[in-house]
Amino acid sequence: MHQFLRSAYVLKPQIPAIRPLLYHVSPASLSDSLNTRANRRALCGLFPRLVTVPRSSSVLHLTRDMESQVNVPTTFGALLLGGLYASLLSGAVALQVIIYFKMYGGDHTKIKALVLLIWVLDVLHTALVWAGLWNYLIGFFGQAHHIDIIPWAVSTTVAITGVLTFAVHCAQVSRRNWYLVVPITFLALCRLISAVATTAEMIKVGILSEFRSHFHWLFTLGLALSTIVDILITGSLFFLLKTSRTSDFNLNAVIDTLILYAFETGSLTTAGTIVSMICWLAMSNNLIFMGLHFVIAKCESHTHRCQFNFVSMGHTILRRHTTLSGPTS
Repeated sequence: MHQFLRSAYVLKPQIPAIRPLLYHVSPASLSDSLNTRANRRALCGLFPRLVTVPRSSSVLHLTRDMESQVNVPTTFGALLLGGLYASLLSGAVALQVIIYFKMYGGDHTKIKALVLLIWVLDVLHTALVWAGLWNYLIGFFGQAHHIDIIPWAVSTTVAITGVLTFAVHCAQVSRRNWYLVVPITFLALCRLISAVATTAEMIKVGILSEFRSHFHWLFTLGLALSTIVDILITGSLFFLLKTSRTSDFNLNAVIDTLILYAFETGSLTTAGTIVSMICWLAMSNNLIFMGLHFVIAKCESHTHRCQFNFVSMGHTILRRHTTLSGPTS
């Protein structure tokens, strides 16, 4: 029966007779649709192996079996927790943006525009996450078997995550080191393209199991590219800060603090992406990977804002130290 309904989802635009099976909200409505003579004849013609379509009691039993096979904590629960934690991090991003404009309001207009762009994308991502959660928890209330449907809002969060990640990666790359800029920007662009393609296919297919069976590699590619870019950026930042050490003990202490902070925040984003990819590859019967994917975009924007504010603060300390120690040297 599960395979039958999955096939029906794919055929729903072409065959009006089976639409009541897909959009009626209760088992009773499903039973009435199956017991309609026209629908029974159409379904038997479409699926020859179904010699007879189950009567009311059988349909109720099969529908309850399908719903009992859905693990609510690892599907609906994982999405809810991911959305809540993503919202928490979104508030932290807003706080970092406020701190930035209070402390560094005199920065170049391009930098401030990029900060605003990242914040707007973060807010849009949060809105789409909760629109998707509304579909799952309210729109599909009492219909656990509909967990296989991908709402358009959830599909769109993948593309928004790709755009947000690309903006963050471009902001983190130092323009003075072209041997790092070119490969990182190229990989970040590939990550963006894979994210947009993933969203397009998710919206087109509409069913998670179908997307997983046909485009499993596409989502995996996006997560893998994101992980590689995060590692390259964290490593390059570590290298650049390490090579800027001097013989001054106080300056080295500030640089060491910057190195540690950059490594910790960069590792958080990388670890989240890797765990999400592992869950996507190893756990095909739950949505833990999607709950984690909700958080990845927030980790990217929050990490960028924290690193930017902290590094800017470190640069201010270094400039003050250089100014004070200049006359005595």
